Amino acid sequence: MAHQGIQWDKLFGKLIIISIPLMIICLACNITMRMGDTYQYNLSASEVLNSAPVVVSEEKVVNTFQDYMQYKIKDFTLLEEVDYEPKDVFNDTDKKAMYNLRMTLNIMLLIGILMLLITAVSYFFLIRWRKKYIHMRCFKKSFWIFVLLSIIFSLTTAVPELRALTWGHMFGNKFSSDDLLVMIFEKNFALQVTVFDLIISFVLMAVLAYATWEAAGRKKMFRRR
Repeated sequence: MAHQGIQWDKLFGKLIIISIPLMIICLACNITMRMGDTYQYNLSASEVLNSAPVVVSEEKVVNTFQDYMQYKIKDFTLLEEVDYEPKDVFNDTDKKAMYNLRMTLNIMLLIGILMLLITAVSYFFLIRWRKKYIHMRCFKKSFWIFVLLSIIFSLTTAVPELRALTWGHMFGNKFSSDDLLVMIFEKNFALQVTVFDLIISFVLMAVLAYATWEAAGRKKMFRRR
């Protein structure tokens, strides 16, 4: 639809090329890092608490991560399970690191929600105007951008050198080798997060691909304007 020289159908098509991959990656990362299953799986697989210099149960550690990331508790605090003068198992450096992580996820969540709104508006008008060819063509481009961004995002999480430049910069602190937070995050945590991110993001993309296919129509997808 062209109004005042602007071809709105093509504009909305170009918007979804960028909005879809950013939306899925940002939302998938938030789901992964805010759900307790991510931390549960890591602790169970690594058995890191068996060698940790603190006395605390796996369940309480998982609940602390989950509750903090979901804003159910204000402070990232967990006391040792001892009878005499229990101390916080996480120090100030840990608390600052988790605060930075949560704030980063908040920013990504806002981006994801914004991209979701842009995608929804674009889909609404493309479907309403029956611009099926533009819709499918631009969705296919968005898929390949999504694949490229997923590879880049996965590498920055899984590769130690790249992780030091991303996660390390985000945490912004130096940790001692016996720090509990470091022990948890270094036991294949980054690789597990990468796998969870990829699974969730590709599931979201598959759902959206199905919805797009239904909206654009298999038989009419090659019909030009």
